[in-house]
Amino acid sequence: KVVTLLAAQAIIGILVSPLLALVSTQWMLSSLLGVLTLLLGNFYMALRTFWRATPPKGPQGIVIGMYRGIFGKYVILAVMIIVLCRTLTLVWWAFLIGMAVVQLGNWLAPLWFNVKQKGKT
Repeated sequence: KVVTLLAAQAIIGILVSPLLALVSTQWMLSSLLGVLTLLLGNFYMALRTFWRATPPKGPQGIVIGMYRGIFGKYVILAVMIIVLCRTLTLVWWAFLIGMAVVQLGNWLAPLWFNVKQKGKT
């Protein structure tokens, strides 16, 4: 289910970015960088929280893993934004739109999966 959620976020972000090419190519590329930045953070959080060689012991281990994943996600986001800011010329509105689209996918995909699963039963 986690892989499906990450795939849904990627698909939504990749589908919206070409629409910004109607404004300019730089808008589209900035949007794609925003999508990739947030996807990388979400992937790290999912990796840290759910995919481990040894499963956590008890609920406390799960919560600690989740907090570490969230902290790592924010570190990755901050580093990526600083690096991209210093090395590339970004259109910030497009970059934020790309990040917002992925976050919207993060919020709406579980609802869609729930509706899809209720339809099967």
